[in-house]
Amino acid sequence: MNVVIISGPNTVGKGTVLDQIIKKSDSKVTKVIRYTSRSIGKNEINGVTYNFVSQIEFEEMLVRQEFGEFTNFKHGYYGTRLIDIIEIIRDGKTAILDLDVLSGVKLNALLSELGISSRRYFISPVSNEILLKDDGIELALEEIRRRILSRNRGFDVDESVIEHRLNVASEQLREHISYEHLVENSIENPAGAADSIVAEILNLNTELHHIY
Repeated sequence: MNVVIISGPNTVGKGTVLDQIIKKSDSKVTKVIRYTSRSIGKNEINGVTYNFVSQIEFEEMLVRQEFGEFTNFKHGYYGTRLIDIIEIIRDGKTAILDLDVLSGVKLNALLSELGISSRRYFISPVSNEILLKDDGIELALEEIRRRILSRNRGFDVDESVIEHRLNVASEQLREHISYEHLVENSIENPAGAADSIVAEILNLNTELHHIY
């Protein structure tokens, strides 16, 4: 397998799962550092968190068609350079990245056209069995709310902020059916999601990496 795409609501610990996959994969998986034109934030590191560039630089890269996928939010562009993925694969490793669902669908389609194998995992706060119930989305949102409040215990949390996060999470959860694989990131078993994905990666990596 050449590329792993991780998606899901921002509150389900995707970043932790991704970091654990890299840690547990015995150097066989490398994170793709995306580009953004937004301002660098506190505790962020250029070239580690993102590759931070100006809006003009990002748009010049767009003109050169360097991105396999990109999005334009109110605060700036985000995108993944295709060459960065290809260089990781040429190094004999699996490229991994964290994308929103629609960006993941777009990148997956392009990779398929290029003959680059990819696998998409939707990280969920609840099991697939629960999420597919008639009230599955509501149950998942209740779990996300619980986690937000638990994470911020002892601090006042603006209800409007929570509602915004839940609205975004709802959109992501409703798109999960476009992904082949759903993995529950359980509070009771925080390492389980990463372990199951790593097991698949290492098994599939017995196949030869190839491009074109």
